[in-house]
Amino acid sequence: VWRLDDGTVLVAWYRAAQLIEPDLARGEGGRILWEYRVEAPNEIPSCQPLADGRVLVGVCGPCELLEIDRDGTVLKRIPLPKPEGSLHAQFRFCRKTPTGTYLVPFLEAGQVKEFDGEGHVIRQFEWAGPAVSAERLSSGNTLIGGGGRVCEFAPDGSVVWDLDAED
Repeated sequence: VWRLDDGTVLVAWYRAAQLIEPDLARGEGGRILWEYRVEAPNEIPSCQPLADGRVLVGVCGPCELLEIDRDGTVLKRIPLPKPEGSLHAQFRFCRKTPTGTYLVPFLEAGQVKEFDGEGHVIRQFEWAGPAVSAERLSSGNTLIGGGGRVCEFAPDGSVVWDLDAED
């Protein structure tokens, strides 16, 4: 879920990504301004608003990232390697970095992979347990979380700090 500067909310849920204008006066619901849907059995576990007005949408099933404009046109398709396991657990919170690469946490595989714009792996982070989120920080480091653990990695792959449930 993303709350945008104009007060709208971008959300990914099960089979859709939606931009919603919330009804704050009533405190419930709202109006759907934009929507991208997939058919079963495919799922959408991830979305991200991009600076150019596009929306990054992750689609489990075909295992791909899409950059979609506000008219619903798919402008870019980045195929990803399908991990073993269930369709539902292919990946979670994908992010486009400021340099135009893509961070994809592969849930069951216990890996976060960084892809270029063509879908080629350019870096990989091993992760003990389910990888749920990955974010490129302004420092250039990568913050990864999942399975009761959060860790910051330097660009060379070394651990800056690590925090787990025991801590």
